[in-house]
Amino acid sequence: MQPQTSRTNPNGNPLTEAMQTLAPNIGPLIAGLVVVFWGLRIWIAGTVFPWMGVGSSGLILCGLVLPLVAWRRPRWRRVTEGVLFVLVTAAFLAWIYWQVFQNPAYGTDELAFDQYAAQLWMHGINPYRASMAPAFQQFLVPVTYHTFTLNGHTITKLSYPALSFLLYVPALALGLHAQAAVWVDAVFWIVANGISYLMLPREYRWVAVLTLSFVQYTNYLVGG
Repeated sequence: MQPQTSRTNPNGNPLTEAMQTLAPNIGPLIAGLVVVFWGLRIWIAGTVFPWMGVGSSGLILCGLVLPLVAWRRPRWRRVTEGVLFVLVTAAFLAWIYWQVFQNPAYGTDELAFDQYAAQLWMHGINPYRASMAPAFQQFLVPVTYHTFTLNGHTITKLSYPALSFLLYVPALALGLHAQAAVWVDAVFWIVANGISYLMLPREYRWVAVLTLSFVQYTNYLVGG
């Protein structure tokens, strides 16, 4: 007699088999809950921007309906997950817009220095030989977010990361000046998670929706 083997999993690993069954089904549900989270997060912005209020309601509705569509119509699961990722991306950009509107100040001197350095570079000035002090007032950096030396002096020189300000030059060249560094960082964050979405196995692509929405990352991104 030949030994019995698993019909569904050639390795005979129950945990692997369970994960293969659970992942495709739970993914759209989790992604849908994240969309609902974003809908609730930008809800308050509807008091200032009515279009955000409408968008918030739409996000909540889609976050509740699309996972059900994915469960009832497995053929549409990949499409619904892609739509959920696009919705989260749109909600993230709307949230960035709201944060910039209600708090135009930069949360770190590093971010202000980088954008100011990019402006100097575009005018032919070497930012590493110029003072970054004007950036404090231009970008409304609170004193609590200045970097101080041990003797109490404020750091006003560009240091690290080397040449990072060059990433902001294209946005400034296109005419974006208000919170340009925040918007550039947001675009890079979306691109990074978009690459993750495309490179992950199809049954785990919903994980990119989670990483894109991770509060600790998004808050630090806006804060600089």
